[in-house]
Amino acid sequence: MVQQYAFSLSSTSSVESCASYCRRFQTPVDVGSCPGTGCCLTSISNGNFLIVKPFDMHKYWGRRTKLFRCSFAFIGMISDYDKFNFSLSHLNHPTTFLKIYNQEFMGMPLVLNWKIMGYNCTHSQNSTDYACRKNSYCIDINTTIIFGGYQCRCKKGYEGNPYLGCHVKELEKATNNFNESRILGQRGQGTVYKGMFPEGKIVAIKKSKLVDENQMEQFINEVVLLSQIIHRNVVELLGCCLETEVPLLVYEFIINGTLFDHIQDKTPEFPLSWNMRLRIAVEVAEALAYLHSSTSFPIYHRDVKSTNILLDEKYVAKVSDFGISRSIAGDHTHLTTLVKGTFGYLDPEYFQSSRFTEKSDVYSFGIVLVELLTGQKPISSDETEEERSLARRFLLCMEAENLENILDPQVLEQGKREEVTTVAELAQRCLNLNGKKRPTMKEVAMELEIVRMSQTHSTACATKYQDLQAQVKSNMISNEYTWTSTSDNIIESSSDVHPLKIHTV
Repeated sequence: MVQQYAFSLSSTSSVESCASYCRRFQTPVDVGSCPGTGCCLTSISNGNFLIVKPFDMHKYWGRRTKLFRCSFAFIGMISDYDKFNFSLSHLNHPTTFLKIYNQEFMGMPLVLNWKIMGYNCTHSQNSTDYACRKNSYCIDINTTIIFGGYQCRCKKGYEGNPYLGCHVKELEKATNNFNESRILGQRGQGTVYKGMFPEGKIVAIKKSKLVDENQMEQFINEVVLLSQIIHRNVVELLGCCLETEVPLLVYEFIINGTLFDHIQDKTPEFPLSWNMRLRIAVEVAEALAYLHSSTSFPIYHRDVKSTNILLDEKYVAKVSDFGISRSIAGDHTHLTTLVKGTFGYLDPEYFQSSRFTEKSDVYSFGIVLVELLTGQKPISSDETEEERSLARRFLLCMEAENLENILDPQVLEQGKREEVTTVAELAQRCLNLNGKKRPTMKEVAMELEIVRMSQTHSTACATKYQDLQAQVKSNMISNEYTWTSTSDNIIESSSDVHPLKIHTV
């Protein structure tokens, strides 16, 4: 027997409901399309308030209600009621019921006009259970229901679920849904994609590989640190999105890849000259010196390596990837942490003690200097186990005074001996096993700049001399005249000195 109830809440609204039950307890049989015995159906009028709540058959029928072990209530948009061909036996088996429901009705569109019950936007915004989250706004919903209510919408330029927090994902569009063809490389715990916006702006978007507390901490740490850093040789952070499924960081796009790539993949189109290597070394050293001594709190990078040094369109160096970097109080000299970094660049002293100091960054930079001098990888698989370390091979050559055996041929060809030797000796000091005997990054930057200035001064002097020679030569051949000392056609003079004869060519 079906019972339907409708009662007025106001002169213009009503609530509709239905309930069903069975008078007798018989073996379940097929009963057709929801006639009221075992199930009931009612319509929802536009603008009405809906509560979906199954009646508890167990409490109503007590122990005798084995027939109704489960109850269901659901909503759907059904134009043909005959589709409700459920057997009472189906209602006793939730799996069977849900399978049939999914097959018959899940593909049908369902649009509900709904609202969050309670006060309007003005009152609700001051409530602790206010539903609208970040980057969303509230709108009042005026219906015929006696109670107030509101809905949340994403602000313009944002998308997503306003009850969880709206976000910008333009980032998805910019990366073609993070297509593999847009991958620029791997950086720490994330993958970096090339992002292209409709207005033509190109950015680099770093997406976390997985979502866990440690990686979220690294992303947030990078945002905090980069927001404090303004330096022409440090990659610029343009924005971030921490509300998506995985965090996203947006950087300036650095077009020419990593220093590691250019050291290892030499091409005729871009020969990494000695002058360029020296300039890049100065730029990276100045960036690290800035982090150590010119920020409000000293910052230790903790992962200095050639793959974290990017080159822009003019091949200017940009230090990147601050995921495991740390800032320390001014009165502290070290961090005691779990050992993190990249094998081949790790400070042996830090590896043994877990104490990271500014001199640990110096050691890692020393490895980068050796890469620039030798063109070799920090760890080589071609060498014996004892000689796989580039640092070890380099230090052995320095001790044996046969540096030429390990230098890159291009460095040997283009670099002046005194310049190359000075840089090699500086790298040797950076790699000292005793951190206290290593120079500071500020000292390293100053010494490299001196080498570069002396190189520039020598080049300027040579250029000035060449310009002077060219000017003298130009004067000698001006007006297309040549000077000879022939005695023919001499212009007489009372002097014993014979003048030069001018011949036209």
